[in-house]
Amino acid sequence: NVGILNSTGEYILFLDSDDYWDDNNFLYDLVQYIKKYPNIDYIFFRYKFYYQKKDKFIEPVFNIDDKEIKGKSGIECLDYILSKMRDFQWYAWAGIVRREFIINNDLFFMKDRNYEDALWTPQVFIKGRLIGFYNKPVYVYRLEREGQITSDNSYKCLEDSIFISTNWFDYLENHSIKESLKKDLLANISQRYYHAIKYAGFLNNKEKRVIIEKIKENKNLL
Repeated sequence: NVGILNSTGEYILFLDSDDYWDDNNFLYDLVQYIKKYPNIDYIFFRYKFYYQKKDKFIEPVFNIDDKEIKGKSGIECLDYILSKMRDFQWYAWAGIVRREFIINNDLFFMKDRNYEDALWTPQVFIKGRLIGFYNKPVYVYRLEREGQITSDNSYKCLEDSIFISTNWFDYLENHSIKESLKKDLLANISQRYYHAIKYAGFLNNKEKRVIIEKIKENKNLL
């Protein structure tokens, strides 16, 4: 959030400190894309995972046709994407976003929550007037790093997993989005709720009891 507020560029990219971009031309290509569509709010792109212990790259399959994205609003794109990729991931670093769009829509990251990307990125799609897709795997996401939040199954992470699912459930209950898209989006986001169920048994007894109660309280997500 501090970075967004202090930025001076027209568009913003995120890059985690242990990751990198693997294409020498993609920034130039994105600028050309923006020049072609000067009112575009957000362009997302493909990525690959680097497993550093195995020294191995794996590129997730993107079953998305960039021609189907072109000229569409964010909500239209979201409907199309979730019909093709039910487990679409919400990484904030997997796109470039117009700064003014963030400010005008108050799209800041929720403080003190892990997995905040899953709260932020769907909102970018929902509120975006024009969305693009750059169909190349340009971002390298490093895995198997000690202390990485994605490998952390602490009480805090499991509590935040439940929070993210319930937060989206409440949001979708109170906004006029077509029912089929609500269902697809909630099916995707509620994976975080199942994550809490899966890993609750690894907590100490006191934390486990609290998480199980939170799971029970929100069983409507099932």
